[in-house]
Amino acid sequence: MTPRHFASMLAAAALSLPFFACNDNNIGSSISDTVLAVVTDSSFTVTGRVVENREIPSRTITKMLGVLKADNYGELTSDVVTQFMPTALIDTTGVTVDDIDSCKFVFDIPAGGFTGDSLMPMRTTLYRLNKALPSKITSTFDPTDYYNPADVIGASTYTASALMEPDSIKESFIENALYEFSVDAPVELAKELFTAYKQNPDNFLDPKRFINVFPGIYMENSFGSGRVMNIYNSQFIVFYRRHEKLESGNDTIYDMSQGYMGGTAEVISNNNLRLNVAESVKQMIARGDMIVQSPAGYELQIKFPIQEIIDRLRSGGDKNISVVNDLTFEIPVYAVTNSYGIKPPTYLLMVKTAEKDDFFATNHKTDGKTSFYATYDSSTQSYKFTGMRNFVLDILNNKGGVAEESDKDFTLTPIDLIAETTNTSSSYYYYYYYGSTQSSTEVIGLRPALNKPAIARLDLDNAIVRFVFSTMSER
Repeated sequence: MTPRHFASMLAAAALSLPFFACNDNNIGSSISDTVLAVVTDSSFTVTGRVVENREIPSRTITKMLGVLKADNYGELTSDVVTQFMPTALIDTTGVTVDDIDSCKFVFDIPAGGFTGDSLMPMRTTLYRLNKALPSKITSTFDPTDYYNPADVIGASTYTASALMEPDSIKESFIENALYEFSVDAPVELAKELFTAYKQNPDNFLDPKRFINVFPGIYMENSFGSGRVMNIYNSQFIVFYRRHEKLESGNDTIYDMSQGYMGGTAEVISNNNLRLNVAESVKQMIARGDMIVQSPAGYELQIKFPIQEIIDRLRSGGDKNISVVNDLTFEIPVYAVTNSYGIKPPTYLLMVKTAEKDDFFATNHKTDGKTSFYATYDSSTQSYKFTGMRNFVLDILNNKGGVAEESDKDFTLTPIDLIAETTNTSSSYYYYYYYGSTQSSTEVIGLRPALNKPAIARLDLDNAIVRFVFSTMSER
């Protein structure tokens, strides 16, 4: 009897006879001389070890800026280098370079997009880059050779709260769930860009050409500590006057503003991360605790019992016909108490260790065969990887049921989801900050966790690998 006939017989049996699941016991109903059974086996074990994850691809539209020091975590510092996407059309009608009045960089922070003290005053200083950023860039990037410390664009002191802002700012913060801070820039920068556009507008059509006009900025946390915050949108705004001649012959002047450039997913933006791990965390690892920490902290390399699972499936011998129903992997999680309430990573990726680098390099989605992701469930305090059935089937169908070593070696690493929201007029990218979802979004990729500090202890000793399969055998 073929597996297809077996599946049909199982479906027919389900219509007329009770069907039971059990732990490693064959319970079924007879059809002629056959016995149908559903078997659930949770006897498998997973082992692992903690490894450093210091150098990660940190190119992201979400910029993390600041310094945070927390017990049972460590000290995290993040500064930013970023290029910009130019506007394709700068307003020049009735405008001269002398009509440009002022300019500034504006940075948006979503509500909840920070870790630490929201009221702590901190200061950022912006420097102009002097050359293009490398296309291959990671969290260990050193911007020293890419800017001149004397080439300061501007500086600003900021918080992560609208508490001390005017009422209009508070109302906007509440309405849009955003807070923004700005850095005033020299008017000469706006005039330089305006003149460059007038001379060759084509340089503003392509970000690669625009690099020769303006390579980008380096954002440094120049004062204060106690908070790291997420900047999900950045733009350079120019304020100017436009002259318009009316039919009456009078000259009318309008006060105008325009964004000359902004941060987008298409240009390079990188978080330069430095994490000094707390000694207490190192001691946890030394005594055997399975710690995951982000960003640029620790991940786990595990041995997954895929061969034992396949052997269990085949344990009935040649007279049995077996069908894989389901495979799940659930890991208990323990929060690590710390001074800023830093939580476990929101998302955890399980990917074949040999394929991890390629996975992130190509902005993969999980495929259910070599990669999976799980969301932290605060109610059960666990990660549960589901939809792993195709992992088993792939080895059965393509490798004769014999798993290679690379099929057993997986890495568990914190990640962020990259989502895209599309509406009738535009689409934009953003990163999940704290696990919130919207029905209009689609996950388009995964990245190493960069948006906020996270730490947790995974309990592999009590992890549950649950394998469910159906069998049909002769009496």
